[in-house]
Amino acid sequence: MIIKGQAHIIQFILFFIIGFAVFILISGTFSDRLDLFSLDLNNENRKVINNYISAISVNSFVSCNGCDEIIILTHLRDTSKNSLNQLYFKNKKITTTTFPTKINSSSENHKLFRGNTVVGTVISDKPIILTYNNNNNLLKVSQ
Repeated sequence: MIIKGQAHIIQFILFFIIGFAVFILISGTFSDRLDLFSLDLNNENRKVINNYISAISVNSFVSCNGCDEIIILTHLRDTSKNSLNQLYFKNKKITTTTFPTKINSSSENHKLFRGNTVVGTVISDKPIILTYNNNNNLLKVSQ
């Protein structure tokens, strides 16, 4: 036989367990959405970085008609929380890798890179120096 005071305690414990389970379920759902949103944001950030560097490079090719060399200094802002981006230039492609997740994104350089050699690896937390040498058809990326 259950006494009336014990029924209230059991009811309180059951409601507490049910409420806690609902809280865990909802917070787990939003946590997963936050991780997906962060991955999407970093992926789009890598694409924007690739397009930005490619646009600067194309601008240097177009603006250097009679010059021997152009040096462009640029900075990339940190738009992703506690992440660094490494830019790797090889085979006329820009590959951006986000650390610490080590997820990368590659993009073809503009068609103006067809006859040019592009070399270099840089990290996004330091200024990036793009040097275009018109005589050697060389785009060098350094810090």
